[in-house]
Amino acid sequence: MQTPVRNGYMNEMRSYAGALLEKLDKLIERAEHDFIRRNMLYQRKIISADSTGVAADTLNPPPGVDWLILRVAVTGGANGQVAFYLNEAQPQNLIDGSFSNAAMDAWAPTGGGLYIPQGNTLVIRFFNQPVAQVCTCNFKIDEIYQNE
Repeated sequence: MQTPVRNGYMNEMRSYAGALLEKLDKLIERAEHDFIRRNMLYQRKIISADSTGVAADTLNPPPGVDWLILRVAVTGGANGQVAFYLNEAQPQNLIDGSFSNAAMDAWAPTGGGLYIPQGNTLVIRFFNQPVAQVCTCNFKIDEIYQNE
């Protein structure tokens, strides 16, 4: 008579242990995803300057994701500049840049990073570049998912 009760109790404990292990697996998977997202996500752009010495391109966060750009690295022509705008290259939309010498520069944006909400565009513009100069940008990005 004790055996069925003990077996029922043991089965219930196995069920709880299985559910607990499943939750732990999900937590580990989430932590790994967050670590990769915060430490290993980079967006790169390679742009060539046109005949006016301007190299321009854009980046957009994927749907449902905001970007927080934590680090910027650029290369371009000597004595050139680079500017980053939100949505369009207008003075009122300037959010960051390197204005002394973008030949090779890297920095962490002030204020905790550059915030690019979903549905918006990061506009990249290199100025005063030699014709056909290859300019590069490398952005370290933290993705912020809207459903978090």
